[in-house]
Amino acid sequence: MSSLTASDLQKLTEENKEVIWSPIYSRVNGSLSMSDLQQGSTSFLTSRFDVGSAGEVRLNFNSVAGLELWVDGKPVSNLGAETLIDVSTGEHTLTFKIDRAERGDEPLRLEFSSAPNSPARPNVINGI
Repeated sequence: MSSLTASDLQKLTEENKEVIWSPIYSRVNGSLSMSDLQQGSTSFLTSRFDVGSAGEVRLNFNSVAGLELWVDGKPVSNLGAETLIDVSTGEHTLTFKIDRAERGDEPLRLEFSSAPNSPARPNVINGI
């Protein structure tokens, strides 16, 4: 896992004049091409979603190579192709760190869905 602390992540993702966030959009098939990101060894992305009821949400990734994830500033330690996260009612922020050398040219694709037997139904506010 990264050496980023919750405080570091908060400084990065909150309004910070030293950090410039740019909108980026996935392809029609839902994949985000690494070539669409700024050059560099590391890229950060954010995505927001909300749920009307608390519960587990399933995140399905095409690949987690070179990927780290935080939900509302807390690291996700069980990151895998299928990852379950427990969320409260309301809006949530996913923050991704991509190690470009480890990931290579593999695009990023994420699908949100309800976990089995969970009342939480994720609605994407802005995606990756």
